[in-house]
Amino acid sequence: MPIPDDYRTYLQQTRAVQKDERGREVLAGLTFSETHEYLAYLRNCKSHEPGGPSSERYLKLARQHARAARLAGRFRTIN
Repeated sequence: MPIPDDYRTYLQQTRAVQKDERGREVLAGLTFSETHEYLAYLRNCKSHEPGGPSSERYLKLARQHARAARLAGRFRTIN
């Protein structure tokens, strides 16, 4: 995925990045194509504050990812 390494580390630690059935990195709760669509919205957005991307599709993907990432974070193992 085209994301900065420091953000990738955060996503991996919170289990918000996963592998799909073909071994490709995807955001939790999203397919490979949805992940790239969501990241494109973020890249093209001039502001990540309220009032930023307002597309219904973006909001649907954002909610879907947030819900799955929260669930994945709950199942972290303690070593």
